[in-house]
Amino acid sequence: MYKIPNHIIITNGKATIAGHGGIKAELVARMVVDDGYTIEQTMENYNLSRAQVLSAMAFYYENQQILDEARQQALAEIKANAMNLEKFKAHLAQKKQKATTEE
Repeated sequence: MYKIPNHIIITNGKATIAGHGGIKAELVARMVVDDGYTIEQTMENYNLSRAQVLSAMAFYYENQQILDEARQQALAEIKANAMNLEKFKAHLAQKKQKATTEE
């Protein structure tokens, strides 16, 4: 009897590896695709089977455009909201000044 694998589950719009506490399929796939880890290293890192890692990669490739666009949007938002060093120093100085005046 053949097994029909179902390693990826979608919950609340997030694709995760079934039975692994919410590990995102995209995260697993990007470890191989973007970060250069081998499938074996990824298996070991997350305690996954080869089929689970390959399923995560298949999910990524089937949805690559959507996932990449969402990632680029998230990175753009982070960059837009990030403080450079000078802004951070000014923010800390303002907090320090406020704490001093409140005492």
